[in-house]
Amino acid sequence: MKKIISRTLCPCVLFAAIILFSGTLLADDISFEASVSASKVALGVPFRLSLTVHGTQDIAVVPLPTIEGFESRYIGPSSQVSVVNNQYTAKKSFNYQMVPVKEGKWVIPPVEVQIKGATYRTETVLIEVGPAGAAVDGAKNAEADISGKIKMIMVSPRRDVYMGETLPVVIKLYVNDADLRDISFPAITGDGFMALGFAQPKRYQENVGGVVFQVIEFLTGVVPTRDGDVVLGPSIIEAAIPVKMEQVDDPSGVFGNDFFRGFFGGYQKRGVRVSAEPFVLNVRALPEVGRPSFFSGAIGQFDVAVEVSPKEVKAGDPVTVRMTVKGGGDLKNAQIPPYKPDGFKAYDPQIKNNEDGSLVFEQVLIPSGSTLKEVPAISFNYFDPSKGQYETVLRGPFSIKVEDPPPGQEFKAVGFSSEGGNGAERFGRDIVFIKDQPGVLHVKGDLWSGPWLFLLAVILYLNIWGGLFAFRRHQFRLESDGPFARRIRARQEARKGMKALTAYVGNSKSMAGESRRILDVFLADVFDLPPGAIATGNMKELLAEQQISLPTMERMIRVMDTCNAACFASVSLSSEESGRMITDLNDVINDIERRCV
Repeated sequence: MKKIISRTLCPCVLFAAIILFSGTLLADDISFEASVSASKVALGVPFRLSLTVHGTQDIAVVPLPTIEGFESRYIGPSSQVSVVNNQYTAKKSFNYQMVPVKEGKWVIPPVEVQIKGATYRTETVLIEVGPAGAAVDGAKNAEADISGKIKMIMVSPRRDVYMGETLPVVIKLYVNDADLRDISFPAITGDGFMALGFAQPKRYQENVGGVVFQVIEFLTGVVPTRDGDVVLGPSIIEAAIPVKMEQVDDPSGVFGNDFFRGFFGGYQKRGVRVSAEPFVLNVRALPEVGRPSFFSGAIGQFDVAVEVSPKEVKAGDPVTVRMTVKGGGDLKNAQIPPYKPDGFKAYDPQIKNNEDGSLVFEQVLIPSGSTLKEVPAISFNYFDPSKGQYETVLRGPFSIKVEDPPPGQEFKAVGFSSEGGNGAERFGRDIVFIKDQPGVLHVKGDLWSGPWLFLLAVILYLNIWGGLFAFRRHQFRLESDGPFARRIRARQEARKGMKALTAYVGNSKSMAGESRRILDVFLADVFDLPPGAIATGNMKELLAEQQISLPTMERMIRVMDTCNAACFASVSLSSEESGRMITDLNDVINDIERRCV
């Protein structure tokens, strides 16, 4: 019995010790804040006010003074303890129900609390109280219903950048007391830049002016493609909110009771669009002063490491020079200066882009003789935007030991000497096989006199293997070459989408929206762009580079304008206009497919 009691008490005592220790550990990191569940409310509609102490739970109830314009009621405390990476955090909240009794803009004043001899104070919180019954019809005014509950910002660490430099961009979506669903990745509109892909979004809470928002943070990057003033944005997120469907009275009375009204009068999704304000980038061209003779376009800050292996070889054995470039910036098109040191046979370098963004150059050198004592230094050039100048990193030389092979085992690498050989060796004909039966004689060179079934089998065998090889090569390219796979998919998805357009006959807005989606997805896949990068300006530049005809570009612009008018300006399309839009879309897809896919 004593053993059972001891086994039960030990974990409890240990947990209590951890809690007590965590409270002691965090006693020096205490903060006090006030937050509300909503900053805009209607008269008489209650909301929650939370007074939260971070860093300790050893505190009694925090009293709330009388606040003008509100009636308050204490509804109880809540506490939380968490352990992350051996770091203990604790907080305790004191929750009040607040009921507004007057319209207008009111202030919840700072609240003070004494904790271990120190005084802590909250910030003021602004509350806007509207008239009673101000709730709007969700089916018609979904955007008004979420006013003040959803907002979005787009920020970057700086506005002055160089052309070709990767600029980090952070887009934050703030949501408070709103059921936002089907959230898309942001689309950054504009031209004069290329938007990169998004990392996995982060989710956390943030207190803004006393209101706790759920935050979704999107991290991406943009690369300016021209100098001058470039407008970045606005950035747009498409989402949906559930809204109450309108009730339709049933004159027969069968479905007129409250049960059937509640059962059939449900919710439906309504699309909403959230946007962040644009800002202007001051894009500068790369300077010509100090530009290395061999500069391949690497822009950023990089670390360069070079290793040579093996260090001891025989003449004619390979030596591998491996350069690894890491850092922040664009390395997709980076190259190293031509590297062909004297005394070595140099092969073309192999270049590999790793998933972590680093770049690896590997080059094989063949030493010609034991007189070589080192592998010469190797360099890498890049432009550092923080310094505004070009940098050249030099690594080496690297000591090696080259030995001559034993006599008779010399290895002569091709390209080291121009001396002629003794000619091809001629084998003697001292062994000749004699046939007892010569068999059937045929005219030399007569193909049809041979075993034609065998020849047919060989041809069939080669065709089968050739077809399998070509198929496997195609599959391998689809798996390893992302842009190629997207171009192939673009053709398939576009044809499938064009066939599905017949389902939207009679609904011009839906047909226009689906047509624009088909065009955007097709262009993004063909030119290997993110979906949000499709805009009239940059597509005109891309199509011009691909030598797409002017009539095709005009048809593309006409399709985009027609779709935008039908989707966003609520312009109804006639059957003739819808037919011309589909014909233009089909012609644009066929022409771009023929030239680019």
